[in-house]
Amino acid sequence: MSLICNYFVAASDMEAGATLDWDGGPSTPSAGSSHRPLATFAFPGIEPVVMMGMLEHLLTGRDVEPIIEANSESEVAVREGGHRLVIRLSDGLADALAATPDERLREVALPWSQMEQLWGKGDADELAAGLVELARLVRTRSEVDKAVYCWVSV
Repeated sequence: MSLICNYFVAASDMEAGATLDWDGGPSTPSAGSSHRPLATFAFPGIEPVVMMGMLEHLLTGRDVEPIIEANSESEVAVREGGHRLVIRLSDGLADALAATPDERLREVALPWSQMEQLWGKGDADELAAGLVELARLVRTRSEVDKAVYCWVSV
């Protein structure tokens, strides 16, 4: 079983939630749909509640428990008992990703790669490259007043 996690920016919870039923995620609208593809970054296996909560902790120094609790309550749309969902990332994480220089993101990737949720298989270099790409996507949100979301499919 694989965990597909596609991070994207959208203008509203409604726009983000509409992607829930798109088979390929936010970059692939359903056939015949009037929707346009959204800019997306695929970060397989990097889920938006605990893993992104730990990332926010590492970037901001905030206590991790309240971050994870808030993340678990940020669902925008849910189907199939949670096997498919869209979650809004916290503004704190989005702001931190947007403001953090790429070099610092690469440094944070090492402790982040050692999370128990990665079962000892976190490759710091791969995670660093992913964080830099995710930050690039996140930085576009401020240009157009959008929020950051994650489309998840189990």
